[in-house]
Amino acid sequence: MNKKGHRLLSCEKGGRLWWRWYRFLIEKGGQHGVQLD
Repeated sequence: MNKKGHRLLSCEKGGRLWWRWYRFLIEKGGQHGVQLD
């Protein structure tokens, strides 16, 4: 995971929402979703 992604996860306000969206993309698009910046 890149620094930008780690920084977003560290944010209490946006962390959970971002992680939910991140997992959604992984489940929907597989590895393709992981390559998001």
